[in-house]
Amino acid sequence: MSASLPDSVATLLRSAGWHENRRVPVNDLRPALQQAGCLVSAAAESFLAEFHGLRVETAYALRHFDVHAAVRLISTEDIRQLERLVAEPLCAIACTADGTAFMTPSGRVVTCSLDWAVIHLFENYHEFLRVCSGETFNPPLYPTEAQLPEYLRESE
Repeated sequence: MSASLPDSVATLLRSAGWHENRRVPVNDLRPALQQAGCLVSAAAESFLAEFHGLRVETAYALRHFDVHAAVRLISTEDIRQLERLVAEPLCAIACTADGTAFMTPSGRVVTCSLDWAVIHLFENYHEFLRVCSGETFNPPLYPTEAQLPEYLRESE
């Protein structure tokens, strides 16, 4: 899964305990994810098998690839709302200093701040890990103001 990670990202992940053939048992994670209403897709299962349990700290942020912590940060109702925004089922994969990260069955990663003020959509987990590592600081915002539900839009 991690074959094309940039060297800087791989170095940071290695310092957190990751290695190329790392595999953790995903079956132990399923009950917590299913109870939270998450779909454990093949893409999410593959990501979790390789990265679950890692704690990546940079000068800018903390990312903890821990589904137990991630599902405590967001309600099932909020997951459903986020799924409606991205039009795909979601599986919690990580928590950050200010929110939760999810993976779609197509392999996209969605991050959502605790207050829903910022939602990022990454086309793949490589883009997400580049931001986690601090290699890039310009993740794509999603959705645009026009795509937000009325109650989440800024009032004028």
